[in-house]
Amino acid sequence: FQGQPGTPPRVDAPDDLPAALADPDAVHRILRNLVENARRFTPAEGTITLWAEAEEDGIRLGVTDTGSGISPEELPRIWDRFARAAQARADGTAGTGLGLAIVKALAEAQGGDVGAESEPGIRTMVWVRLPRATAKIEPDASGG
Repeated sequence: FQGQPGTPPRVDAPDDLPAALADPDAVHRILRNLVENARRFTPAEGTITLWAEAEEDGIRLGVTDTGSGISPEELPRIWDRFARAAQARADGTAGTGLGLAIVKALAEAQGGDVGAESEPGIRTMVWVRLPRATAKIEPDASGG
């Protein structure tokens, strides 16, 4: 996100974060969708934090922003395809409403789940929990 308009996200993740059992390309797409959503709804003077933390049996990755927030009535529907907040529709904010549906599908396809909480006008936190890798995978010595 460096070099793109808007404030780049801060990163808050421990150096010793255990590995998740996940497809790196899928995780990249998940995080990209979460950060792009946050950037769409966070003013230039706001903050976006990309974070990660270890849990007992998983890794939780998320984005917290100080944007417009999501109303309690709309929060349960954010994972639905084509869901867009009333404020986004009223403002003409770009987006198809597919980003979070894709995030949910990718997380669930890897044995994970999703969640969100929001205080309108204060902050929104959206996260994905992925299973923790239980064994270190060594590369095949034959290169395959």
